[in-house]
Amino acid sequence: MQALLAINRLETAALRVSLWNGMDQMKKQWLMVAAAAAVFSVNVAAADGKAVYEKACKTCHEIGLAGAPVNQDKEQWAPRLQKGMDALVASVNNGLNAMPSKGACFDCSDEDFKAAIEYMVGK
Repeated sequence: MQALLAINRLETAALRVSLWNGMDQMKKQWLMVAAAAAVFSVNVAAADGKAVYEKACKTCHEIGLAGAPVNQDKEQWAPRLQKGMDALVASVNNGLNAMPSKGACFDCSDEDFKAAIEYMVGK
């Protein structure tokens, strides 16, 4: 639903500034591709740790890119878990080392991040 609203706002904004009618076909296609990408990236089911991981965490945590703790590696996650879940979620929200703020998942909630962390540590 949010994705459809975002597409609607995008089309409305483009029409309001009279860009859509004057835009060549290639630009319109790119705009629609961008809108479609937004549709497929918006809101995985809340608190579905594996889905959040697949969407936003896998790129780095699958192989330990830039020092990210590897998915399902309890030894790498142990010292981080000692900080507590609230501190881990805060690290995701604020970014830490090479990880961007919100892990680049700007539509994820704290519950989504908690579920993803629990998935990655094997809970």
